[in-house]
Amino acid sequence: MNYIISCFLVFISIILMLIFGIIPFDWYLFPFAFGGILTLSKILGILRSRAYLRNTFFYVWITLFLTVFIAPLIHFSRDYWITHVYIEPSNWNTLALTMSGILLYGVFVFYFLESFPIKPYIQKRLWVFKNYAGAFVIILMIISFVLQTVYYIRTGGMTGMIRAYTEREGTEDSFAGLGFYFIFSEMFPYLLLLLYFIVRQKKKTSFLNVLIFLTVMFISAMYFGGLRGSRSNTVFTMFQAVLLIHFTIYRFNKTHFISMIAAFFLFMIIGRIYKNEGEELVKNYAHYEDYRINQSMSGMESIIINDLTRYNIVAYEIFLLENNSFYKPKSGTTYLSSFLTFMPFGTQVRDYFHITSRTEAASQLMYDYDGQQRSNYRKSTRIFGFIGEAMLNFGFLSFFFSFFVVCYLLKLVGRWGDSISTSDARIYFIALLPLIVIFFINMDSTNMLLFVVKRVITMYIILWFITYKIKIQ
Repeated sequence: MNYIISCFLVFISIILMLIFGIIPFDWYLFPFAFGGILTLSKILGILRSRAYLRNTFFYVWITLFLTVFIAPLIHFSRDYWITHVYIEPSNWNTLALTMSGILLYGVFVFYFLESFPIKPYIQKRLWVFKNYAGAFVIILMIISFVLQTVYYIRTGGMTGMIRAYTEREGTEDSFAGLGFYFIFSEMFPYLLLLLYFIVRQKKKTSFLNVLIFLTVMFISAMYFGGLRGSRSNTVFTMFQAVLLIHFTIYRFNKTHFISMIAAFFLFMIIGRIYKNEGEELVKNYAHYEDYRINQSMSGMESIIINDLTRYNIVAYEIFLLENNSFYKPKSGTTYLSSFLTFMPFGTQVRDYFHITSRTEAASQLMYDYDGQQRSNYRKSTRIFGFIGEAMLNFGFLSFFFSFFVVCYLLKLVGRWGDSISTSDARIYFIALLPLIVIFFINMDSTNMLLFVVKRVITMYIILWFITYKIKIQ
């Protein structure tokens, strides 16, 4: 039944768009439609289970459905592709056929490996909060607040932060060298969520109480990282908070979720404008309300193709790999560079040995197409995702093994998540499952490692200190 419904919805969508001339008729439609049917049928199947929100692959299939089916629909219907580049493809239909074919291959890999048996992980100990857990978290929150406030003072307050972000250049990171500092200064929202979890778990909580907390949570997420232009930092923090509360404190209904989704898209629209315009949005917000948000492309479409998928970016990367004979695959150095970024003296080691970063590799591919070293002064901050970064390192054919790696890693994550009970303090991390999926598929190694270090490893260490480990009989 799921396949029948999926086929009907996908084919009706395609036929209507073809009739009205919204999308072109070409060979790309075959892998595009087949991928849409397979991913949508998987989503519908998982939705029939009660615990679908704890199913890692529920988020995998949603991400793949957006990438395989929705993103190309938006690109063709709006005729929106990569712009403001030195060389542009003459025919996006051909690239779309290649890209959709690669994604269909990836869907097949996930489709068959999802059901591949893997030994379940059995937890031997239950983590239970100690009596002083809340007090310890409050102390850490104070330290984080002080660190972030000191940074604001040094940059001229909030106005200075916004100005610093606005005046950033096309470099690898406008706040370069502060990554380690931000890990601690911006951990306040994660600690606030942990404190709320400690205080409110197993207690009757009203919706008003939850709403007030989420409002405070949003403000803290903006203060601790949001003004640096990091929409993902804010949105993912709120997403984690909503899921954790839903699993352990208060059960949201469909109306609540619909309202939160609407708020999410509104924030992402405003956040995208701020990311592009910075201080100008603050000074001339009315202009952007009247003009920027109401362009031919809706905010939701913009979010899907720019934040939740990498369809056109990887398609353009494939075009460049075919047409830039001067580019040399980096043989894994971008992964090593990302790892060194989070190691003591790692940046110095990377620079001393001239280890190429993902930004440098992308810049060479995009700007040095004719042998001129434009990448020396122009930097590409585009994110190619896991598959795209693999191509930067090992060439076009690397997608054959990349999907296997991603799928295996996500199965391990899901295996660990399935082993955690709702009475275990580590349920705090279950709400990160959808974020892990999005990061694994759509982000590069630097962003993925930052996510793991900042949200997983650091918080895991804190949880270890504030819990008893009770042996499970």
